[in-house]
Amino acid sequence: MSAVFLGVRHHSPACARLVERTIEEIRPAQVLIEGPAEMNGRLDELLLGHELPVAVFSHY
Repeated sequence: MSAVFLGVRHHSPACARLVERTIEEIRPAQVLIEGPAEMNGRLDELLLGHELPVAVFSHY
Protein backbone atom coordinates (compact mmCIF):
# COMPACT_ATOMS: atom_id res chain seq x y z
CA MET A 1 0.00 0.00 0.00
CA SER A 2 1.24 3.49 -0.73
CA ALA A 3 1.37 6.27 1.83
CA VAL A 4 -1.84 8.12 2.65
CA PHE A 5 -1.55 11.66 3.99
CA LEU A 6 -4.41 13.14 5.96
CA GLY A 7 -3.90 16.84 6.57
CA VAL A 8 -5.39 18.16 9.80
CA ARG A 9 -4.84 21.85 10.47
CA HIS A 10 -6.22 22.01 14.00
CA HIS A 11 -7.32 19.81 16.85
CA SER A 12 -11.06 19.31 17.12
CA PRO A 13 -13.54 16.50 17.79
CA ALA A 14 -14.50 16.52 14.10
CA CYS A 15 -10.87 16.10 12.99
CA ALA A 16 -10.35 13.34 15.56
CA ARG A 17 -13.37 11.47 14.17
CA LEU A 18 -12.06 11.88 10.62
CA VAL A 19 -8.67 10.44 11.60
CA GLU A 20 -10.30 7.58 13.52
CA ARG A 21 -12.64 6.73 10.62
CA THR A 22 -9.78 6.82 8.11
CA ILE A 23 -7.61 4.51 10.23
CA GLU A 24 -10.52 2.08 10.66
CA GLU A 25 -11.22 2.06 6.91
CA ILE A 26 -7.65 1.80 5.66
CA ARG A 27 -6.20 -0.35 8.49
CA PRO A 28 -2.64 0.95 7.98
CA ALA A 29 0.44 -0.85 9.28
CA GLN A 30 1.90 2.45 10.52
CA VAL A 31 0.52 5.85 11.52
CA LEU A 32 2.48 9.09 11.85
CA ILE A 33 0.78 11.72 13.96
CA GLU A 34 1.92 15.33 14.14
CA GLY A 35 5.30 15.06 12.53
CA PRO A 36 7.62 18.06 12.80
CA ALA A 37 7.66 20.56 9.93
CA GLU A 38 11.37 19.83 9.48
CA MET A 39 10.38 16.37 8.15
CA ASN A 40 8.18 17.71 5.33
CA GLY A 41 10.96 17.49 2.75
CA ARG A 42 11.95 14.03 3.92
CA LEU A 43 8.59 12.22 4.21
CA ASP A 44 9.60 9.79 1.46
CA GLU A 45 12.27 8.43 3.83
CA LEU A 46 9.49 7.03 6.02
CA LEU A 47 8.69 4.59 3.20
CA LEU A 48 12.15 2.99 3.33
CA GLY A 49 12.59 -0.45 4.86
CA HIS A 50 12.95 0.64 8.47
CA GLU A 51 12.72 -1.75 11.38
CA LEU A 52 9.84 -0.50 13.50
CA PRO A 53 9.23 1.40 15.63
CA VAL A 54 10.65 4.57 14.08
CA ALA A 55 10.99 7.83 15.99
CA VAL A 56 11.69 11.30 14.62
CA PHE A 57 13.49 13.71 16.95
CA SER A 58 13.22 17.44 16.39
CA HIS A 59 14.18 20.36 18.61
CA TYR A 60 14.22 24.14 18.52
